[in-house]
Amino acid sequence: MDSALQHSVEMILGSQPDIVLVPVNTSQEIKALQNLSRTLNVIAQLAEKTGHSPKTIIVPLGVPIEDVQVVLQQTDLQNLNWSLAPAMPNLQDLMQLALYQDRQYIWQYPGYEHLLDYFSNLLTLQEEPDRWLTFNFTP
Repeated sequence: MDSALQHSVEMILGSQPDIVLVPVNTSQEIKALQNLSRTLNVIAQLAEKTGHSPKTIIVPLGVPIEDVQVVLQQTDLQNLNWSLAPAMPNLQDLMQLALYQDRQYIWQYPGYEHLLDYFSNLLTLQEEPDRWLTFNFTP
């Protein structure tokens, strides 16, 4: 088990979250897609062993949703408890600028205010799964 996944397992066991967000980001797209099946299976095994089953949301960050869907079509993933969020545009550079240089949220930049809804929807997806059907990335 690699250290990132091991750390995630420890966090899930220690805090028993309601939601687990699994990012698939542009900078590590190949690695993230290769490890996605294993990650989802580990989360499912934890749920089976502990009785705690968090809602798992796969979040494509600058990665085409079709690339993620190919992985999720594997038969061993069909019965697991996961949802797929809409793919966010590739905002990795702007996100880093916002967080690490300007110390603000990306939705505080002019023209990106609509991203607050995207992030809010991630947190409320488990209660209202149909909210994604109406989400649009255009401001």
